[in-house]
Amino acid sequence: MNSSRLSAHTPAVPTLARRPLSNRLALALGLLALGGCSAFQPPASAAVNAPHVTAKAGPDSQAPHSPTKPGNQATGNSPSPGSLATQEQATGGAQPSDDTNTVVAPDAESDTGSALSGTYRPANLPELALTPPLIYEILAAEIALQREQPGAAYATYHSLAAQTGDARLARRATEIAIVTGSLSDALDSARLWVRLDPTYPNARKALDTLLLANGRVTEVEPALTRQLTQARQAGTLDTAYPQLQEKLLNLPDRRAAWALAQRLSASDLDNIQARLMRARLAHEAGQQQAATDEALAAQQLAPDNIEAVLASVQLLQSRPGGRQRAAVLLGNYLQKHPDDLRALKAQGLLQIASEQNDAAIATLSRVQSLEPDNPATLYTLAQLHHQKHDYARATEALQRYVALPEDIERDNGNAFLFLSEIAQKQNDQAGAIQWLERVPTNSRVHFEAQLTRASLLARQSRPEAGLAALSSLKPRNLRETQLQTVTRAQILREAGRYQAAFDVLDRAIRQRKDDKDTIDLLYDRAIAAEKVGRLDVLEKDLRRLIKLRPDDGNAYNALGYTLADHNQRLPEALALIEKANQLNPGDPHIQDSLGWVYFRLGRPQDALDVFRTLWSKSPDTEVGTHYGEVLWHAGQQDAARDIWRQCRQQDPDNELLRDTLKRLGVTLQP
Repeated sequence: MNSSRLSAHTPAVPTLARRPLSNRLALALGLLALGGCSAFQPPASAAVNAPHVTAKAGPDSQAPHSPTKPGNQATGNSPSPGSLATQEQATGGAQPSDDTNTVVAPDAESDTGSALSGTYRPANLPELALTPPLIYEILAAEIALQREQPGAAYATYHSLAAQTGDARLARRATEIAIVTGSLSDALDSARLWVRLDPTYPNARKALDTLLLANGRVTEVEPALTRQLTQARQAGTLDTAYPQLQEKLLNLPDRRAAWALAQRLSASDLDNIQARLMRARLAHEAGQQQAATDEALAAQQLAPDNIEAVLASVQLLQSRPGGRQRAAVLLGNYLQKHPDDLRALKAQGLLQIASEQNDAAIATLSRVQSLEPDNPATLYTLAQLHHQKHDYARATEALQRYVALPEDIERDNGNAFLFLSEIAQKQNDQAGAIQWLERVPTNSRVHFEAQLTRASLLARQSRPEAGLAALSSLKPRNLRETQLQTVTRAQILREAGRYQAAFDVLDRAIRQRKDDKDTIDLLYDRAIAAEKVGRLDVLEKDLRRLIKLRPDDGNAYNALGYTLADHNQRLPEALALIEKANQLNPGDPHIQDSLGWVYFRLGRPQDALDVFRTLWSKSPDTEVGTHYGEVLWHAGQQDAARDIWRQCRQQDPDNELLRDTLKRLGVTLQP
């Protein structure tokens, strides 16, 4: 089997040469980086704002901090240069956390300074002498924080607050417990804080939020009911309901939060913000039909309210026929408000989701004319043009991107990578290398760019040039070391030095015993093993991957494709590929494998149906090579030659195409 096909079917560590540059999923997710087109972006924090304090912070710390949330941890997989997830980070776009059940400490807007000094002064501050024992205990608590012993610090502050009656100490204990995630302790201190300073609004706010975070619905509901009653009397429901929404998002049981939201807002169904809150809480509780109904009710109350329109559009898309209804809502709104950027961005997102890329280009071009310095808009337009193989316009959009003023936050490295891949698509290897050389050294993708440069140097001149460039790189971590190893093996493999490529990967895997340290090398060793006739190693590595990553369709697909390509155990090959298709529906590599195994099983019509659809959506050289062979054996030789000519035009050196034509004895005329 041709190794490049296995490589396509088995994406290993994300070397740039093997990552899809753009796809509809990346576009759909990435368009959110355009900013503000989603009505349901989770708030950056819960109802209580972040303080100046962290678990390690000293009493005089002034820098804002918040506790790290698991959902914000970095992963080992970088987004591709064509992914707008990358752009969201590079351009400073909004990155809402998925974790709305997070409580952070109070009083950022008003409180600074140490535990006993600052702007926060309780109304009934006790006469408290700073005796040496008291100072000692406070200092000991702060030292405990510096030594990462928050439990001891919390216990000291809580005890001192109870002994002295000083609400400032109770507030400090609450902060420490919140930041360290001890919500039950935080609740205890917040109760004490409210008891010591019952008139302070932020103390009450912290207590309400912590009651919800601890699931104390019965206890907190009367207080929330009183707050809404006061808001009705004051005519401030439009601000009260967004605040209530943030509080309810702290309730761990989202169904209980939805039920509570319905009870609290039952008398305010004619209020837009109440309806939007209900929509959000229903959505979080998994009640999508109810969420959609609530959003549409808000939109009917105020057809010109952009929040209601966006919520309706977002929720409708998951309903049968919802995209068409969403398009009508947006169209009606934009007729009255043609320059509303949030609506235009939502329309672009909807058009991409509906595979209306020409319309999306027109919409986002309008966005770009109104907001010319938005890098994410330019990047998304480049992706859309690239998807249409309009490389000139894609290049133009990216060049405008890198030429934006320096004070606009972005990572130009991604754009230079994108430009390099476009140059490669046009067989301009020298141009591709030049773009890679412009990737800034401080770019997050600089190392990967240099790996790709080494690969291109090896292809353009000789393998030794690429290997020398590769050896000059200094990896900073295990991931970069593995990327370097994979690229070295790739250069050797492309030079026909198959045993050397296998040995490089085999040695790297044997040097590390832990599965987690070698898992990303197994795909590549499987590729190399196939070229040296070690199908036993290939199957062993892919089955190991299936065991380690049972929800990743790539290993199933690679093993199934290998069996089909070698015409072995075809029923098993079909089962593996069908499993891959269940896990990654719509993946073009898996669809190609499915068509190929149908062909091997003697089901030519099924194979033709798959390839005809796939070729129309993804005219990849290797898909076309398989499609052509199926056509050839079906007696449609002229159609096969036409497909193969197109493949040769876009990738004249493709090994699979060359081997297929040689095996079939086909000579293509110009």
